Formats: sequence, C-alpha cells, structure tokens
Amino acid sequence: MSMPVNYPDEVDASYPWYQPLGFRTWTISARHNGKTIVEYSENCKNNHIKLSAFREKLSKEGFVLSPEQLKNMKGKLSIDFVVADCEPSDLRRMCKYCGVETDINKVCKYSRSELDTFAAKLGLQFDELEDVLVKHGNGTYVRV
Repeated sequence: MSMPVNYPDEVDASYPWYQPLGFRTWTISARHNGKTIVEYSENCKNNHIKLSAFREKLSKEGFVLSPEQLKNMKGKLSIDFVVADCEPSDLRRMCKYCGVETDINKVCKYSRSELDTFAAKLGLQFDELEDVLVKHGNGTYVRV
C-alpha cells in the first residue's frame, strides 16, 4: 500500500539582496499550513546540489515537490542544464558531491527502487536519469 503524496503549500528560494550574481547563498524553504517545514541555506558547490539536499530534507518530513514546484525552483536557481549532456567527468563529480555511486555502468544494473533513490539524491526526475543511463551506460541500460 503506497503512502499518499504530500506537497507543501509554498516553496520559495531567496537570497540577501546585496549578494552579487555568482556569490549568492540561496535559502530554500517550504511551508505547509502556515508553518515552515524545511528551510535550507547551507553553502553548496552548486545550486543543483543545494536543491537535491533540500529535497532530501523535505522527504524526511514526509513531503515532495510537485512537478510544477520543482520546475519553478529549478528556474529560480538557474538550474537549466541537461544532466545527460554533461561530460562523463562532470557527471562523476556531480555523483561524488551528492554522495552516490560514480560508476554509471554499476548504476545501470540497479533495481527500479534503487534507481528511484539514486535519481532523488541527484535531484533528477526518473526520465532525466534514464537519459543519463542510456547516454553514459555504454549500452548496458534498457529503458524501463
């Protein structure tokens, strides 16, 4: 039996107005029923990693971002690159930063639930992860 999906009422990202572009430390927050459920303002190597960490904290509170909330947050944080288009070395570095397996060939052999967890830790939707596995898996991954 699956658990119901809980979306926060509000999700936002902000930074102190005086911080120049490229040096901003964003604070990402989620509110539900008028209460802040998660706020994340740690300095991270990049905004993709920051959003991934925020989503993990949100998940621990029993919430996930809706597809629209995720799209809006990626826009605010200027996360507009396609992970599958990254160079293999950049992909491995991103995996290392997020604390997940860096060998994509090994990831290609994961079960569906392991792939879901891997995708979540990288801050990817499942279809984005599949694009990565197809492109960088040396032919070992077959789409689910």
